[in-house]
Amino acid sequence: MLGRGNADSYIGLRLNFVPHHPPIFYVLDEESGQELEQIDIQDYTMQGLQDMLAEKGFKKKELL
Repeated sequence: MLGRGNADSYIGLRLNFVPHHPPIFYVLDEESGQELEQIDIQDYTMQGLQDMLAEKGFKKKELL
């Protein structure tokens, strides 16, 4: 799973940990905030999560 620190390295990605709930990734419309997609990420590896984020268009912040 992506830790809080790794999530911070992506533009527009926000994590909300909900205890006792499965890890679901919600893709929201940037303008309206409407839910576009739900992805159960419970069985993803770190590399799988990074690949999925890239496929969804999430970009990493540039390091200063």
